[in-house]
Amino acid sequence: MKILIIGNGLHTSKRILPALSSIDNVNLIEIIDRKKTSIEKFGNTVIKNFNHIDKNSFYDFVIIASTPNAHLENFEQVKSYSDIFLIEKPLSNSSKIFEYKKFLKDHSTKRILEGLMYMHHPLWEKVQKVYNSNKLERIQANFTIPHIDRNNFRYQQDKGGGFTYDLGIYPLSLFFGLYKEDYVIDNFTKTTQNNFDIDLGGKIEITTKSGIKFNSKWGISDAYSNELILETNQDSYYFPFIFSKPDGYQSFFEISSNDEIKRNEVGTYNQFTLMYKNIMKNNLNEFSTLNDQEKTYNLLFDLMKK
Repeated sequence: MKILIIGNGLHTSKRILPALSSIDNVNLIEIIDRKKTSIEKFGNTVIKNFNHIDKNSFYDFVIIASTPNAHLENFEQVKSYSDIFLIEKPLSNSSKIFEYKKFLKDHSTKRILEGLMYMHHPLWEKVQKVYNSNKLERIQANFTIPHIDRNNFRYQQDKGGGFTYDLGIYPLSLFFGLYKEDYVIDNFTKTTQNNFDIDLGGKIEITTKSGIKFNSKWGISDAYSNELILETNQDSYYFPFIFSKPDGYQSFFEISSNDEIKRNEVGTYNQFTLMYKNIMKNNLNEFSTLNDQEKTYNLLFDLMKK
């Protein structure tokens, strides 16, 4: 396997490279770093800039891991180098994202996938099974974090920053990954502060056609939260660390029923490794569909206008 990565930031070094390096049939990883003036080699990893790409190269897949504002531009630069492109979330902070749909229609062999790694963890399979096997009344999905380094691109509007794009994408993609019918937004609140030119998060309340109440909050908060709760009339299913997971995390979920709590062990997995393996095995149906992507980003862009 020969893989091209666009972007050489913290996410690449902390998450992408360790996951790819753990897969036996990855023979070559090329990383594009626009700051590099010469080619650097470390084992089967090569770091270089765009000018060093062989124009006749073809890769098993391309990972675009630059800042969100550059995703579309980077895709245009490399769209002839592979048939499969994994773009880190958010796919883009611009409504021009929907130009991908026309491109895919004109190039039937190409696939554009979104890097929502949580959908490749076995915990997500448990969520889907609970959702499909029960009459749910309420869904609560939260992803909040304390403030991070203020130099991070997430605080910079010109780089595609903002915490609805960065964190809101998780619960909203989860909603559309589960629910396929009509819905009504009962309430939405965007969190802002005068000393920031980006949003710091949001809170949304949705009622589905079948009567399910979906509530979610995301963004900067005093308390860290990363959880999903599914509730029926009698039972509650609690999934901690549903989205991001610490290294070596022993995943589980709990079922609360009749004042009893049952813990169900799921196991330790690297969800990035599982995501890349799904590409290599051509399990592309494990990724969010183009239709779900469009619904998610239509809602994201509408919320950001409020």
